[in-house]
Amino acid sequence: MPSPTLVQLKMQPPSPQHPRTEAVKPKTVISIAIIIAILIAGRQFFEFPSQPFGSEENSMENLANRKAIKFEDRLMSETEKQALRSLLKRLDLAIQQKVPEVHATLSEPATDSEIQQLRKALGGAQIDCLEELFKWHARSKVPSGTQIGFYEFYAGMEFSLLRLQQESTAPLSFLSKRRQNSMLLFHDHAGDGMFLDLSAEPPVMFYDMLESPDSPIDIGLIKYFTFLAELWETPNIEFDPETNTVNFDSKSYDELHKALYKNN
Repeated sequence: MPSPTLVQLKMQPPSPQHPRTEAVKPKTVISIAIIIAILIAGRQFFEFPSQPFGSEENSMENLANRKAIKFEDRLMSETEKQALRSLLKRLDLAIQQKVPEVHATLSEPATDSEIQQLRKALGGAQIDCLEELFKWHARSKVPSGTQIGFYEFYAGMEFSLLRLQQESTAPLSFLSKRRQNSMLLFHDHAGDGMFLDLSAEPPVMFYDMLESPDSPIDIGLIKYFTFLAELWETPNIEFDPETNTVNFDSKSYDELHKALYKNN
C-alpha cells in the first residue's frame, strides 16, 4: 500500500498554494442558478469526445480539415529548441525509470504528416514549442490521458486540438478570449488544467479554472517542464496499479510547486 505521506491524486486535494483552491463560492441562489446553467450549456467543453481518439471522426486529418483557427508563427532559435528537447528527454527518462507502467502509455512521436496537419489546423502557423512537445510523444494510449504530474494528465495532439476548436467557437461568453486562443495540454479531468497561450510571444503556460475569479498566472514553458522533470526525479514515487495513480512525496511536491509559482 502507498505510504500515507504521499500525495495521492484521488484521495487528497491540491496543495494550498495551487490556484485551484481559490474557486468562487457563490453567495446567492441566483449565482448558483447561473453557474449551473452555464455548466449545462457548456457541457460539451468539459467532456471527452464521444468518439475515441484514433477514430475517423477525431483523427488529425479530419480535425485539420475543419475551419482553421488563424495564429501567427511562434518560432524558437535552435538553441531554444535544443534546451526544450533536452528537458523533455530528461522528463522522459525519469518517467521510464521511476514508473515504466506510465511511460508505456505514451505513444510514439508525431509524424511529419501530423505536424503538417497541426499547422493546417492553426491557419498555417508554425508554433515551434508545441511541435517539439508533440515530437516528444504525440498522444497518450490511455483514453483519459497519462498522468504526468499531481493533477496533470497528458492526452496529446487530437485532444488538445479538438478542445481548441471547441472553445475558440464557444457560443457563450463565459470563456475568456485568452482561453479561446490557448491549447489545453494537461487536463485535470474536470475540464480545466494547464494551457499554452498560442497568442503570446513567446507562448507561455498558465493554469486556468473556469470558476476561478483570479487572473491566471503565467509560467514560462522551460520553467514548467523543469518542474515536471524535477518532480519525477524526487524519491519515493509510487504507482498504484489498482487506481492507475502515481503518488508523489508530499514534501517534495510542495517545495517544487511553491518554487514554480515564486516570482510570478
